[in-house]
Amino acid sequence: MKKLNKTQIEDIEAHRAKLEDARRMVEEAISKAQAILDEAIAEVNEMREDAAETVREIYGKAEDFFEDRSDNWKDSDAGSSYADWMSAIDEAANTLEEELTIDIAGLASDELDAIEQWSGILEEIPHAVED
Repeated sequence: MKKLNKTQIEDIEAHRAKLEDARRMVEEAISKAQAILDEAIAEVNEMREDAAETVREIYGKAEDFFEDRSDNWKDSDAGSSYADWMSAIDEAANTLEEELTIDIAGLASDELDAIEQWSGILEEIPHAVED
């Protein structure tokens, strides 16, 4: 066999077209999944913001308590322990301020590229032996 016949060329083209359709189908599914995920993430971020606000309020009260103490108390072991405790609360609040994001398309970009590559490979198959 030195060249592809009409049926083989049509079969390859049909497979290539199916792979392009499959890529579009996957992209559409990703888009729908991202929309659903975005709603859930919005709820999670709202809860996270509420928690951060609560922790910030606690930190503010702890800071007020600390500032009302004498310099001698602040320099004591008790004051040092209290400052460490406040630092942990502040760190928790800072961590809670980090917004959650998930980009499904970004996570699936290599897979989408693979489907596109498969389609391109089929398109590049020579139809005949070069002389």
